[in-house]
Amino acid sequence: MHSSDDDTVHSATLLALPDYRMLGCVVYHEDTGAFQYFPRIGTFNECHVDKSGRWLMSLEDVDHRFDLEMRIFDLRTGNERLVWDQAGAVGHADMGYGYVAGADNWNIFPNVVLLWDFSKDPLSGLLVSHNTTWTAPGPNHIAHGNARPDAPADRQYACGSSASRTDAVWSNEIVCFRLDGSLGVLVVAPVLTDLDAPGGGDDYAKEPKGSLDVTGRYFVWTGNAGGDRLDAFIVKVPAELLFAPPVGGVPPILSVTDESGTLILLGFQNDRTERTPPGGVE
Repeated sequence: MHSSDDDTVHSATLLALPDYRMLGCVVYHEDTGAFQYFPRIGTFNECHVDKSGRWLMSLEDVDHRFDLEMRIFDLRTGNERLVWDQAGAVGHADMGYGYVAGADNWNIFPNVVLLWDFSKDPLSGLLVSHNTTWTAPGPNHIAHGNARPDAPADRQYACGSSASRTDAVWSNEIVCFRLDGSLGVLVVAPVLTDLDAPGGGDDYAKEPKGSLDVTGRYFVWTGNAGGDRLDAFIVKVPAELLFAPPVGGVPPILSVTDESGTLILLGFQNDRTERTPPGGVE
């Protein structure tokens, strides 16, 4: 089940007994006591009401080819629109206020995350994140529990996580990215997951599927660094680095002492690395 942020609109999969056959999606409005039923037209996967309670996304394989389609419903009007998987329908997604951010595996770029604004007509997906290689998965779980009703999507961010046996860009890290199409990515922390540890199921089951708290300041996930997926981790997200990078300030300094005891200072500013050797001569 999923619920709006004010906890008054709820969506859920509707099943038929005794065989648990999926019939589609049902939406319940607490303020009016009304139900809405959206029968499946394809192989049903899940449905998800957005955080405003106005929009519903049903993920179904409608054409029985490739992957899942997005059926988008305006719960006020009943109007429905369809996004084909080949046209950028997303999975591993999370909702905001009137939009969804999720993975698109049909894009020409590797491991793409798109943002779909439901107020747009026609619908079109905005590229908000991708990495540089197909050799390892991008974030296989998108978290946007920090969605805000008082800010547009392009002033917000989401985070994702994954685990992989391949050493590649962001394949084993918690990352956050802006939803404005600027493609900026913040690496927050390693996932601390051992896919070869006993227990916990297959590789997909062991992938961290973390969540952002409502403030967006903390990301919480589980990993099996201790052996059997028994550990919960929490990291503070320095989100200010996504939106307000220092301009013209003093670059951070990392001090390193080599084997001889000589102190080397490394200064980092923009994309240029400055090295100041002993004696202060560059």
